[in-house]
Amino acid sequence: MQIKANRAELIQKCSIIEHAMPRRSDISSLPCINGIHAEKKGNILTLTTNNLEMAIKTRMEVDGNGAGDSNDGTGATILNKKFIPVLKKLPDVEVELFVDEDSNRANIKCGKSEFNLSGMDAEEFPEFTETYKTWQTVKLDAKELLDIIDKTTYCVSADSGKQAFQGVLFFCKENKLICMSSDTYRLVRYAKEFSTDQSFRVLIPGKALSEVARIVMDDDGAITMYIGDSEVVFEHDDYTVSCRLFNSRDYPDLEHVFPKEAKTTLNASPALFGKILDRATLVADMDLCISINDGMMTVKAEEETGSMKEELSVEVMSGEELERVFFAPKFLLEPLRRFGGNGYLEIQFNGEFGPCIMQDENYKCLVLPIKKER
Repeated sequence: MQIKANRAELIQKCSIIEHAMPRRSDISSLPCINGIHAEKKGNILTLTTNNLEMAIKTRMEVDGNGAGDSNDGTGATILNKKFIPVLKKLPDVEVELFVDEDSNRANIKCGKSEFNLSGMDAEEFPEFTETYKTWQTVKLDAKELLDIIDKTTYCVSADSGKQAFQGVLFFCKENKLICMSSDTYRLVRYAKEFSTDQSFRVLIPGKALSEVARIVMDDDGAITMYIGDSEVVFEHDDYTVSCRLFNSRDYPDLEHVFPKEAKTTLNASPALFGKILDRATLVADMDLCISINDGMMTVKAEEETGSMKEELSVEVMSGEELERVFFAPKFLLEPLRRFGGNGYLEIQFNGEFGPCIMQDENYKCLVLPIKKER
């Protein structure tokens, strides 16, 4: 296999697919997945990585004269994992890659630089699912999906012992697409109009969705989601992402967790409230105290190194005054940043030991308080 490729484009592609390579702590007993599967057909180069939980495939056009290829103009190999760091250090000129079909040894030339890296036989690499186009198909606007990912993945659990909470639940209900995630301290729910006669309920790993977001960026157009029994595939432009689904039956019914009524409901500027919380973290990043009295929200933070107090004028819509409630600043700040900075946001409190709910028309977040003895 012999090709010439634009270095910048090749780096862009590899910077995406490297996220599906095994991490150093997860090095597999299957050595082949520690590399990059490269296949050339005509002038199209396909690169694939696979850590057995997620696979990413991308395609790009290259200049290939067929040298080193089989008689039908194709060639395949597993490139050494060092190919990507080498590529990033090369001069910013065209890259030439030659792979010996017998030894799978790769020769890389770029300007006056030359590298030789060992490789492996392509047949050892796990096959990418190719039947996915026969699965249930869901088309989503790319920017809407990006918004869903941004508003849900920050709230998935980092605890590997809580696998169900490491994913985002996607399901259809009453002509709406509903997406939910929780780290067991917070719960978010995103809903959008979604006219379809399809029915599905899938629990997608948050890590995989984050990789889809890298691919979509601020792109226009659509992204296609193919839903299988135990796998989901996303397709967008030159990229395809496949990942194993978590078992959606393990995800509890959390819709009823949102209180039907609140003890205190108010409207506040999310931008101003967020800035106050951000300033509070300068002296205390573990917890802060919120109280509401006479149309004023007071935020207090205190640790051995110092204290702060700041007030914010709010519009109390209904309910009682709030003497005090404690929250972790991060758990309030992260969802606040997902709401628009203009206008006002509805915030509900439920006493000293009840949850706080922030919500707009399509999105709401529940945050549990920190319980402290008086």
